[in-house]
Amino acid sequence: MLSEAVYLDLVTEDATRGFVVRLCRHPQEGYAWLWGHVFLDGKVYAFTQHDVPCSAAITPVETDAVVYRSEGGWSSLPVARPGNLGALRVANVQGVYDVHENRHAPHGPGAIALGIEATFTPAARAVSNRAGRNEVLGEVTARITMGRHAFALNGRGQFHEQVQTDPRFTTPFSYGTVRGAKCGLIFIRGTAGARGHWLEAERVVAVDRCELSPPGSVRAIVLHGEDRIREGVLHSRYDYSIPVGEHIRPGTLVTGTIDGEAVSGCLNDFLVDRLRYDRI
Repeated sequence: MLSEAVYLDLVTEDATRGFVVRLCRHPQEGYAWLWGHVFLDGKVYAFTQHDVPCSAAITPVETDAVVYRSEGGWSSLPVARPGNLGALRVANVQGVYDVHENRHAPHGPGAIALGIEATFTPAARAVSNRAGRNEVLGEVTARITMGRHAFALNGRGQFHEQVQTDPRFTTPFSYGTVRGAKCGLIFIRGTAGARGHWLEAERVVAVDRCELSPPGSVRAIVLHGEDRIREGVLHSRYDYSIPVGEHIRPGTLVTGTIDGEAVSGCLNDFLVDRLRYDRI
């Protein structure tokens, strides 16, 4: 079954504020998954829904201006790029949906109307950690509205697109995307091993092994790159979960250091042996 996923996040340097949004279209089935989480001063505002209608039209991903759409929830995630993500110029997110004030929110709308407008500008080379997936680190500016209140957010983030036919969320994994003033890291670690990239200015170093302590408030990380080993510690500032079938996908916003450089971002896990009622 074909799926088209597009994702954008923003995390401030101290990880006190941020957001994560994801749209995954299943055009052949006529539905989409929508995830949206906003983190503001200790509170988590969350929306997830896995049966949002979408059209049967396959998104023309090789055109110069791509727009991923559903028929509800997040209205659009337009991308401006000349034919491939490696030449991405800008990406925008626009949408309005109803959120829960709950770090372990159920599927479906909540009682709080929330809107977001965000612009992503790339600041590093695109990388890919699996076929059909392209990931870029960059700068994000956003405006979030809740009722009469509005919040401006600025920070580092990641945008990625992924088109695939393989089933999703079938095996456990950990996924991380963190960035600092001089570096960035994108990796995935699962049953088949680890794949990742450490980015410094114009230099990209492949990571083929990642040692990561279990989910918790503090996690040690050791990266085995093609040049040398890098070590770090990441501290959770927010934790939340997303229901996926009978399981959950825990997520965190983190700050810390890797190789002596201050970083912040997202560190997520999918644990197939942890049922939804076993949330932490």
